[in-house]
Amino acid sequence: MSNSGTHIPNKLKPLSVKTIFIAISGGVDSVVLLDLLSKNHSNIHLLHVNYHLRGEESNADEQLIRKLATKYTVSISVHNFDMGKHLSENGGNLQNAARKIRYDFFSQNVCKDDVLMTAHHLDDQMETFFMHLTRKSGIAGMSCMAEKNGNHWRPLLGFRKSELYKYAKENHLEFREDQSNSENKYLRNRWRNEWIPMMEKANIQLAESVRVLVKAFQTERGFLEKENQSTLNSIHESGVWSFSSFDKTNEEGRYLIAKKLGLRASELEELTALRQAEKSKKLEVKRENLMIWNDGDAFVFSEEKETKIPELLIETIQYLPKNFNKKSIFLDSKKISAALSVRKWREGDRISPVGMEGSQLVSDIIKDGKISVQDKAEVLVVEDDEEIVWVVGLKVGGRKIADSLTEEIVKISIKNLNIYI
Repeated sequence: MSNSGTHIPNKLKPLSVKTIFIAISGGVDSVVLLDLLSKNHSNIHLLHVNYHLRGEESNADEQLIRKLATKYTVSISVHNFDMGKHLSENGGNLQNAARKIRYDFFSQNVCKDDVLMTAHHLDDQMETFFMHLTRKSGIAGMSCMAEKNGNHWRPLLGFRKSELYKYAKENHLEFREDQSNSENKYLRNRWRNEWIPMMEKANIQLAESVRVLVKAFQTERGFLEKENQSTLNSIHESGVWSFSSFDKTNEEGRYLIAKKLGLRASELEELTALRQAEKSKKLEVKRENLMIWNDGDAFVFSEEKETKIPELLIETIQYLPKNFNKKSIFLDSKKISAALSVRKWREGDRISPVGMEGSQLVSDIIKDGKISVQDKAEVLVVEDDEEIVWVVGLKVGGRKIADSLTEEIVKISIKNLNIYI
């Protein structure tokens, strides 16, 4: 890296960028990146996430980064996040959760006129390459990380980690080592610490071979993206991927589109199975807060939102209104057997509707109401301890409704009702 102090920063000179954001952990990679970029740029802003997973070690990382911000006279933003508490309450994979928290933080700070720099290097690329090789990743996966992806740049991808250590030593840079990187409980760490070093002993050209292959895969991915861009645009605009389009797309194209949508290879297989499933079946991708529905002739993509059961509003009134709407019902208080409650509907729920003998499945009412597959899961029912008295906005039970002879009328409505009605 004898010339990298001038070579890397000069890549940015032709660009008109408002701010260069550097994702910095305190490790040698990001500290070297900061030092290199600071030689030619002053519009630098550091972004750091303190997950508080390693106690004082995590705090020491943050302290070093604040010290570096002072040394290089650059601004800094730190996101403090209790990852331990988050995982205990929500579960999930630590690395996936940390990445989501990190990139959500980055997106909140980095605008389209800015550039985000991350310190990924050739060793990271090798790890990614071999991990994807074992996952049936296709061309899109085997192309690994691009040096430029929109306004996300990885200017150190052509350098080995050993070169970064050498540069740091020669320039007397202070950095911190994350001891968890030496632990082999994570798959990436096993590739980093065991398997890749073993292969390099047998083939000293391994890194160069990976670099050449990744470049070839990236070229092929470029052709693949052009071929499938209209389909991807359509999905983003409409939230729908028709089965006819899906069937016409080849395997590599499907994988590329799935990857762009945040899906893994295993989830693409589940999507293919969903294609053959019954209408209204779904694939839930919690990591991406994504729900994919089989709508009969298409996949329907919807963001899975954390929904809270709304509050039930109950008030006593003297007279029935002249006009009724779908947002309220009126019951006879003497016929209600216990406290009313509201919940989401479940398969097998039934109601005895007004004007009908016997009962009707709530699922049939939803179908007759032409509720979309996205809204279907959000349908609410109100019940006492005996029966459902209201499929909210769709059907009213007939056994407990108020009439002109009712002595005490109870009006039932939902607070802040804003669903499928």
